[in-house]
Amino acid sequence: MEIKLKKELLNTCELMFENTSEQSVDGDITLPDYCPDIKRILKCMVTPCLTSAQCVGDRVTIDANAFVQVIYVDDNNNIFCYDKTFPFSKTIELGKQIDNPVCDVKLKTAYANTRAVSQRRIDIHASAGVSIRITCKKEVELISDAENCGIQLLKNFDSASDFIGQTVKDFTLNEVMEIGKSKAPVRQIIRQKATPIVSEIKVIANKLLIKGEASVSILYCKDNSDGGYETYENSMPVSQIIELDGIEETSDYSAKLSVSSLNIIPKADSSGEKRLFDVTAVISAVIKADKKVDSLFPSDCYSTLYNVKCEKKLVTFEKIIQNTDELIMVKKSEEFLNISVKEIISVWCDDVVTTYTCAGDELKIIGSTMVSVLAVDTSGQPFYAERNVSFEKVKNIEGGCKNLICNADAIVSAAGFVLSDSNKIDLRVEMRLHTSLSRKTTGEILTDIQCDTAEVKEKKYSVLTIYFPDDGELLWNIARKFGTTVDAIKSENEINNSTVSEKCMLLIPGV
Repeated sequence: MEIKLKKELLNTCELMFENTSEQSVDGDITLPDYCPDIKRILKCMVTPCLTSAQCVGDRVTIDANAFVQVIYVDDNNNIFCYDKTFPFSKTIELGKQIDNPVCDVKLKTAYANTRAVSQRRIDIHASAGVSIRITCKKEVELISDAENCGIQLLKNFDSASDFIGQTVKDFTLNEVMEIGKSKAPVRQIIRQKATPIVSEIKVIANKLLIKGEASVSILYCKDNSDGGYETYENSMPVSQIIELDGIEETSDYSAKLSVSSLNIIPKADSSGEKRLFDVTAVISAVIKADKKVDSLFPSDCYSTLYNVKCEKKLVTFEKIIQNTDELIMVKKSEEFLNISVKEIISVWCDDVVTTYTCAGDELKIIGSTMVSVLAVDTSGQPFYAERNVSFEKVKNIEGGCKNLICNADAIVSAAGFVLSDSNKIDLRVEMRLHTSLSRKTTGEILTDIQCDTAEVKEKKYSVLTIYFPDDGELLWNIARKFGTTVDAIKSENEINNSTVSEKCMLLIPGV
């Protein structure tokens, strides 16, 4: 009689490389003739935008652009903005070659400093944070069951999942937006922002259909005799099909959209006035999915008849357990010391930075964003101020927070204000928080069993043995020691538990 093994193929997501570094962005800007002289710089904004990421051989090459915007005031106290793009590349050595890699790159501004060398020239010193995470799909063959030769299996690993895959896909949205006659035409854009919002995700065979919108907000200088500033808001529909082989309706998945780059060009309409915005946004979608596995996998074995030799493998599974979306409203009052405010021109927010902490079964998500305020004081002087706004969200996690991985992403969906006093502003910031929770489990699982049927195992114990176990002792260990089975011990002693709950006497039957 030969041992009969049943094996199952599962896929795991293996982290092959993770690195965070900085890339300096240094340069200078000389204003063209059509821009007025600089009296005072209010704000320098640097936005790194990924153009390509290639993982070839043992290295990753990243090409990106640093979009620099300098908001300044001229001698007549008018606000202007000049922007310039600084391309940069970065190569990172991996130390090994990775087969079929999935490269997820995130860029953010580490710092941005600027200095007006003269009324026409600006020095830029900035740094972009570059985070790289490379994963790949690994196939592992595991034993799910075994028969014959008196084989006993300890089936106690219940945290397996079958990794479907991860994909990173960029797609482009383009739309020409009309300002309308109720607003003044455009002289120059001061600030621009696009935020993707997912409203629906539908899964069909090997595909995800993502629907939503990319909201666009633009602050610009009016092109009329009165001057002043205008805010324009609109949205572009998102309807994108993303392919991911193996995904189906019952799959667990996480999906995240972010803006890789944004380009907005004012254009003239048929009247000759600049009342059109040509908006191009590149959206990056990161999708990750896995399948549920209901099987219990054995982590140990023995035979009641023969000597066996088993092979084990340490396997790590990362199972998606929860996805949530919720709105968070943050209200905060701020004062401007030694400043009397005449007018608030615009309020906007930076990207939201999130962290999390775990304690017991409590997960706490902490998020913060910098609110930018562009305003004019009572003397007619424009000024810029920043205020930090934060939130905390507490969740109770079923099963506790052990080995929990939290991917929390928050975006600002709306920002409003009320100037309640000459030096006091009431801020209202609405955020959309998307939380994807996974649980990471590592354990030894059987990959092969070899049974020596040439020699029968010697019986060391009688047909029935009296044994006094310790409190908390496993029946598996007792059965293995006496060369019997767990089911035989349970039947002989009329018990159902797999662990001895208190000191007692057990009758151990032979097999």
